[in-house]
Order: sequence, then structure tokens, then C-alpha cells
Amino acid sequence: MIVIIIFVVSYYLKVSSLIEEKASESFLQYSFSITDRIDSEIQDLDSIALKLISSKDLKELFFSDDISFSKELQKKWDITDLLFSISGPSLDFFQINLFNLKNGDYVKFGKIYDTFSGNKEYLNSIPWVLSTIEMNGKRLLTSPHPDEMESPEIIVISVSRAFSEVFGAKLDSIIEVQQSYDLFFNYIEKMIPPADEEGKLKVYIFDSFGKLVYPYQDSTGKFNDSLDIYWSNLASRDEQLGSFRMDNGFRKEKDIVSFSRSEQTGWTVVVVESEGELLKPLGTFRNNLIQLGILILIITMFLTYFVSRGLTVPIKKMRNSINNLSLQALDLKSDKSENLNELEELNDAFMKMCLRLKESLEEVVAARSHETRAQLYALQAQMNPHFLYNILSIISIKAEQSNQLEIHEMCSNLSQMMRYIGNESPKPVSLSEEIQYMIKYLNLMKIRYMNQFEYEINIRGEIEGISVPRMIIQPIVENCFKYAFDIKPMWKIDVTGEVDDNFWKISIRDNGPGFDKSELNRIQQQIRDTEYKYFDDNAEKNSIGLMNIYYRLKLLYGENAVFEISNMSEKGATVTVGGLRTSKKAAV
Repeated sequence: MIVIIIFVVSYYLKVSSLIEEKASESFLQYSFSITDRIDSEIQDLDSIALKLISSKDLKELFFSDDISFSKELQKKWDITDLLFSISGPSLDFFQINLFNLKNGDYVKFGKIYDTFSGNKEYLNSIPWVLSTIEMNGKRLLTSPHPDEMESPEIIVISVSRAFSEVFGAKLDSIIEVQQSYDLFFNYIEKMIPPADEEGKLKVYIFDSFGKLVYPYQDSTGKFNDSLDIYWSNLASRDEQLGSFRMDNGFRKEKDIVSFSRSEQTGWTVVVVESEGELLKPLGTFRNNLIQLGILILIITMFLTYFVSRGLTVPIKKMRNSINNLSLQALDLKSDKSENLNELEELNDAFMKMCLRLKESLEEVVAARSHETRAQLYALQAQMNPHFLYNILSIISIKAEQSNQLEIHEMCSNLSQMMRYIGNESPKPVSLSEEIQYMIKYLNLMKIRYMNQFEYEINIRGEIEGISVPRMIIQPIVENCFKYAFDIKPMWKIDVTGEVDDNFWKISIRDNGPGFDKSELNRIQQQIRDTEYKYFDDNAEKNSIGLMNIYYRLKLLYGENAVFEISNMSEKGATVTVGGLRTSKKAAV
């Protein structure tokens, strides 16, 4: 718990400092952007004033002394047209006023278009008029004030300059370009809401004397008591822009203040936000984090209690399973538990291991049984092997005495083949020996079928040192005579082999009709099956020999075993067997 509190406090202090730093930078950017926008607006108003008082045609019309009604009316229209042509049709201002302080004439252009004369006492009584004359032709920026001439309810900001009919003469006239207060500060209110909500981000603008320019406040209203504190801190600083933190005595908290001063207007834009309000989301997050930490601590204590109670159950189950393990009890049943954890998974893995061990043992037993059955099928015609060997010897001797050398050779080959097939030794034989006995079988078939059958053997590479299981080639050749040669002769068998540094392969091809499509699909499906399925007495005889060979190659070479069976494109079929040359396993 203490660690959580220390972490939360450290995190809060670090992040709060970072938030204040980023907020100061953001507020400073706000203030600078507002200052730049105000300078641009004031410059636009002043540019309009300079263009108008620089117009010779406008001055001639404004200072002309025609007093007839018709000419006065024409003068009014001419001035209006001239003002339109100089200022442009967009009217990027609220009102333009031209005052002649000598005779009291003045012209209104903008919201109101009109000319008046003869009221110089009123004009000279306007407070900012005298200040404009004292500026001696320089720009006077007037803070927000009511429009004294027409609409006192409308607040305007104005730029005014004094001018005369002739350059260098006494300044006796004034041009005033007004802009609506709402339109002028609309940019600020779009960017930042007005400062009328306690604790939110606020924008204030002061003139060079500390008078509040924005938000507008007339002389009868009261505003935020913190303004005097802000201005007193700003007045003591010489830099043009900056940020600082200050104590707000009225709210008893600190404020983050950023400001930017304008060299053109002398106004100071101030962006303020309460530190407490700024960090309020972070404080809420901090409190939620502490509450969450306490809740997690309580939940952890309960979970630890229940988990510790449940740990002994799977340990006892595993101990009992190990004690009861034997060859007769490998198929242990795993009790399903809803409270799964690492120990339950370990116990379940142990049960699955026992089942896989049982399956492996069954496969080994089945493999041995399969080997025995293969030998029995190979020898099922031998009622009495010794008797057959003796009979063959007698036939061979009689044939030799009768000069029947072909029969003598047949008996000799058949006897050797029967002894090779009947050999029950588990030791492997060389690949060359396996091929030799295949050749003996082919020679026997050659004698039987005479000119109806021919074969060709092409073996590439050294084969003497390669050990292979017994009886993996001759049964495939025998299948050709049983199932492939039910067509008209000539029958052909091609045996090709190749041996390289890694693999050996033997391919047997015939020119028969090929495998039946459904039978070929069934055999290929058995080859793809990952589970060994040994034949029984009801299995198809054609697939028994092939699958026998495949399973023995698979047991010997594993994934490196080669066993491919397919029909050729024209006619006939091909069976290819092979394996890894460097295998050191015993033959199966």
C-alpha cells in the first residue's frame, strides 16, 4: 500500500509539473496569436484612414464651400461615391466619420451614409477629439466606447487621425474609422470562451494605462477583483511576452498567467487559468488510481487465499496418478476441473502423456504383429518347407541328368528365393541383394511367359553398402503380373534406381492399364493418414503388399521415407520406394 501511495504521489508531482509547463507554452501561444490578430486589425483600420486623408479629390470635396441646395446634394453623392471607390465595396469597418472642426461639417460613411454641417461645438466636446488633435497627425487608438454620434448602445473601437486641407497647415479636421467591438473581438471568443465562468480559461486585454479593454466593462459595472493583482504583476515586468505563476489572494490559490505586449497598440493580452482547475482532471485521476489500488489490494488478498487453498488438490491428484502408474494402467482418466491452473494443466498433460505412451506401445506391438503376418502370407503356400526344398532338389537333379538346363535353373532360382523369403532374421539386407532376388524372380517369369514379357533394369550409383528391409521390391514386381498384365502382350517392366549422397530410390513401371482411380485414391489416402492401419484378413490383397512396404519404410525412415504411387499419362503405373541412405536403424 505504501509503495502504491509513493508511486501515485511521485507520478502526480511529475505529471502536474509537465502539464503546467505545457499549459504555459500553450497560453503564451494564445496570447501572442491574439496580439498579432489585434495588430493586424488595427493596421487595417489605420490603412483605410491614411488612404482617405491622402486623397486630393476627397479633400477638395470635403473642404468646398458651396452652399446651394443643389450643389450640396451633388457634393453629398460625390463624396459617397469617392469613399466607395477608395475604401472598396467590402466595407471592412463599421463606420467612417470625417469632422471639420472649423465649421462643424462632418460626413458619415458605412452603416449610415449622410453629411451634416454647423455643429462644431458638439464635435469639439467629444472627449477623444482633442486627444486626436494633440497627436499632431499621428494615429490615436481609442479603447472600446459607445458610438457617440449615432448609436450609444453599440460599442466600437476606433482609429483616428487629424488632417488639414493643405499639407503643413493647421490640423483642423479629423477622420475616425470605427469597428464594432463584437466583430473586432469575435476571433478571441471563437478561440477561447468569454471569461464569465469561474475557474475556466480567461482572456483579458489591458491598454497601456491598465484600463480593461476586453472584456468590455462600462464605468458602472464591477468585474473580477483579481484584475488589479494581474495588472500590478504585469506592470513590474519589462519583457514583451512571458509566463509566470502568481498567488491569487481572492481565491486563495495560484494562477498560471501568460501575456504578450503589442508594440503597435501598447495593449497587453493576458491568458489566465487557475492552477487548481488546470490540474483538476489529474487530481481526479490520482484519487481514482488510489481507490483502484486499494480495491486491487483487497481483491488480491482474497484471490491469494483461495488460490493457496486450491493448490494442494492438483498436487495430490498428480501424486496419486504417479503412484498408480503401471503398464496395465496407462489409460488413466483425467477428472475435469473448472479451476484450471498450471498444476491442473500439468496433471492433464501427464494423463495425456500416459495415453500417448499406451498408443506408442500398441503401435510397436502392431508393427511386430504386422511383420509376422507378412511373413506368414509370404509362406502360406509352404505346407512343409523342407519337403518342398527336397522335391525341388530332386526335380533339379533329374532335369540336369536329362540335359534340361532351363528347368534346372528354374528349380535353383525358386529354391534360393524360398530360402530368402523364409529367412526370419531381423537383420537388414543390402540393396544389391534385394535387387538380385528381384532379378531371379523376373527370370522365372521370363521362362514362364517366354516371348510375351520383357524387362529392363537400370540402376545408377553405388548400392552395395545400403541396408534396406527385406522384401520391399519383389512384391511390387509380383503385383505387376497379378494385376497389371491382364492385357494382350507384349508386357514390359522397367526398374530404375538411383543413389546419391543422401537418398536411394527404386522405381518400378509397367505398361498395364494402371490402378483403378478409386483404389488409387484410397491407397493415397492411407499414405496421407498419420495413423498406421495394419491390414486384416478382409483387406484387399492388392493394397496389403503395398501398404506393408509403406509402413515398414515409414517405421524405418520416418519422414525421410519415400513411397509414391501413380498412374502414368499414357498407360501403366509407377511405384517408387526409397529412403535416407545414412539411416542406421534396424530393418523392420
